[in-house]
This record gives sequence, structure tokens and C-alpha cells, in this order.
Amino acid sequence: MILIFMRHGRAVDRSLVDRDEDRWLLPEGREEIELVLRHIDIGVKRIFTSPYRRARETAEVVSRIAGVDFAVSDNLAPESLNIDSLKELNPSDGDMFISHSPYIETVISDLVGGCRFKLKPAGVAIVDVEEVKPLAGQLVLLVNPNMLARTRS
Repeated sequence: MILIFMRHGRAVDRSLVDRDEDRWLLPEGREEIELVLRHIDIGVKRIFTSPYRRARETAEVVSRIAGVDFAVSDNLAPESLNIDSLKELNPSDGDMFISHSPYIETVISDLVGGCRFKLKPAGVAIVDVEEVKPLAGQLVLLVNPNMLARTRS
């Protein structure tokens, strides 16, 4: 089963809002999301997103491009995200999960057995899992927008 993880796009600085969950995407954050999605065919079938504004706005961009609706889930909020909360969403092949760093990296690392990496804003990780449990998956692809920006002509 292929699971797709995306970190929300670049958002306004925390100092500009009262609550972290109210941060919105920057225009360049939206551009980076589009850049990533244009360069990789990820076959999104369902989208689940954190309730935080920047994640919801990321889901809106992905939804528009992929032609798939999204669902907001508290299970993907920073204080909630872990393998158990992911399992509660009953993941299936082609599902995308949009959340926050470092929590999303921790879940991916747990699934694949402890690798260390950094998922930049608008970055995507694709994991092939037998089931949603520790050590049950392989990291298939990791793409950060800065990697793609270097390849633009």
C-alpha cells in the first residue's frame, strides 16, 4: 500500500499570529506545492489534512490539482499525530496525509525503521507499507521543493 505524506507549504512567521494554528500559506508556499505536484505523479486517491490553517490551505491546492476532495482530521494535528492516530484513519493505497514537522517525519521514520531526514515545507515522502505499524514500510521517494527548483530551466 502506497501512502503519501506531505508537509504543509511555507507559511507566515509565527510572530504574525496569536495562535500557531492560524498561520496561512505564503504565495511562495503555494507555488512550491504546485511545483512538487507538477514534477511527481503521485496518484492521490484521498487527502487527509491537519485542521491547522496552513495544512488546510495546502490540501486545497493539492485537491484542486489532483481532483480529489479532502477531509480535515484532528488525528493529523501536531499534538495528535503518531502511528496510532494514522491507523485510526483507515489508510488505503494512494492516501495522502498533510501535517507538520517534526511529527510527520517521526511517523514516517517509525514506519520505515528509523531513518533520519528533513521534510521541507511542501515536501513529499512516499512510503510503501504492508500495514500501518512500526518497521512495516520502505521509503520509496523523498522530494523537497528546493531539489526541484534547482532542476528548473
